[in-house]
Amino acid sequence: MTVISIQSQVVHGHVGNNAAVFPLQARGIEVAAVPTTLLSNHPHYPSMRGGVLDAEFVRGLLIGVEERGLIDACPVLISGYLGSAEIAAVVIDFVRRAKARIGYPLHSSAVGGRAESVLPTMVSYVAGPTATAC
Repeated sequence: MTVISIQSQVVHGHVGNNAAVFPLQARGIEVAAVPTTLLSNHPHYPSMRGGVLDAEFVRGLLIGVEERGLIDACPVLISGYLGSAEIAAVVIDFVRRAKARIGYPLHSSAVGGRAESVLPTMVSYVAGPTATAC
């Protein structure tokens, strides 16, 4: 099984993909980590470098996820900080294509409802107690 994790990435610290990937991999779950930002550190430090990735760059990464067939092995999508409205639109488009491709609900931490994925504990652990399904 593969989990697709679409969220921020930092050089230093444990937020976004940096926080999501390890606990999933420790459980033997493959993770396709798609960054939406590339930052030097969490924004609560006195300084921060890097920024939000270009929406077309993220779109290309998600197309690559599709081309590798990862959607077929992925019942769970975790999303976090997207960085911009343009990236949010790209992710919404990706989720719609993914749901149409697999023919059943793709469970996500991003959009309303209640998490009933095959990994509710891990989604809740990674995304917090309010993890929900789309």
